[in-house]
Amino acid sequence: MSEEGKVKYDWTELKKDYLSSSEAEVSVFLRAKLGLNTIDNGWAREQTKGWADEKKDMQRAAMQRAREMAEIELAEKLKISFSDLLLSKKLIFSVDSRYLEIMGKLAQSKPEKPITLTNEEIVFLKVYSDSLGRVWERVQVELGLPTNVQKMGLMGEDNIAKLTVEIVKNKNENTGIQNKGDGSV
Repeated sequence: MSEEGKVKYDWTELKKDYLSSSEAEVSVFLRAKLGLNTIDNGWAREQTKGWADEKKDMQRAAMQRAREMAEIELAEKLKISFSDLLLSKKLIFSVDSRYLEIMGKLAQSKPEKPITLTNEEIVFLKVYSDSLGRVWERVQVELGLPTNVQKMGLMGEDNIAKLTVEIVKNKNENTGIQNKGDGSV
């Protein structure tokens, strides 16, 4: 074929079109774009050498950027303002302080002089112990740790039962409860 009969392609433009296309294979792209059997000649193979690898690299880089953007977006959504964090800590400390106040009151109880708790204090201890368990479980789940004390190998079921707040169970006839003590302390 004479020089005048040759078809000339703009390989730079074809490469841009291929890289922006959804087609994975260069040969399929060229057949669709330029016609059948075009890829079968050595000149076309030489001109398109490395295109597929370049496209894979571009796709990997795009996926990595998308992952990084998703991580940044997630981090933004999970971000807690410093003032909110301080407020939460303050609330937790005030609840813990109330619990310790009641427990200190009970610690002063003696068999000869039992301490009586108010209904409000009994309800507080019940709610505190129930809530504390749920909060602890959520923290464990978030950390990917066991939520059952037995799974952690710390204690058996009989010991867990002993940890139940006796204060709530042993109401006396007044509005509070008595800590009768076991005399071993």
